[in-house]
Amino acid sequence: MEQIRKLLREVENEISSEKFIKLYQKVREKYPPIKSYLTPQDLIKCLHNQTNPNYVLNDKILSNLILEYQTNPDSELIGSYLLILFKPGLLKIFSQFRERAKQFPSLSDIDLWLQIVTLFFEKLNQLDFSKDKTKVASKILGRIKNHLRDYFRELFKTLTAEAELNLNPEFLSFSSPKPDPEEIETFLKNLVKLGVITETDKYILLASLVYKHPLKEIAKKVNLSYENVRQKKSRGLRKMKIWL
Repeated sequence: MEQIRKLLREVENEISSEKFIKLYQKVREKYPPIKSYLTPQDLIKCLHNQTNPNYVLNDKILSNLILEYQTNPDSELIGSYLLILFKPGLLKIFSQFRERAKQFPSLSDIDLWLQIVTLFFEKLNQLDFSKDKTKVASKILGRIKNHLRDYFRELFKTLTAEAELNLNPEFLSFSSPKPDPEEIETFLKNLVKLGVITETDKYILLASLVYKHPLKEIAKKVNLSYENVRQKKSRGLRKMKIWL
């Protein structure tokens, strides 16, 4: 986390430089919604105001700044400024995904943060203000979160597949052409003993995955609705994969 704080301090120093102050004054003159904010810090206070936020004004300010970032040769400094403006939201995303990242030894805090920052600038460049200028901040942060959810979902799929393959490539993935029903049943019984799945889950998984019985037929035998059996099968597989 200290590395992230250090990077943010460096960015804050950039937007305190004389070069950026001069650039900011030009931007003020160019965009009326920004003109009344004499310094970059004044504008930051406005946009970070959670007590009485003006969402319409905030959208105008952000859309102006992002448009400047997309079109200005000095966009690197504008980008640094936008990063500080979005810092609270980006740090919140970081904290939301930090625990997920810890499950992957190769993915450190700084790796996660740099990925978030990279996505942030990608989303800035993708915005098209000729179509829409509303809910600018929530759109950017929402798209970053959606991208990260998909990213971690794929990582978990890969991790699960590797775990299944490493533990028992013959039957744990249920992809063997001729699975051994006794071995699979023993495996599922052990999961029941460990409390990973229930006895009913075991029966449904064994009957549907190994013996290929239709779920409607299974539902009659366990005296449950078809939808309930379908959900139990899905949840049972998910619990098993998490355990693996």
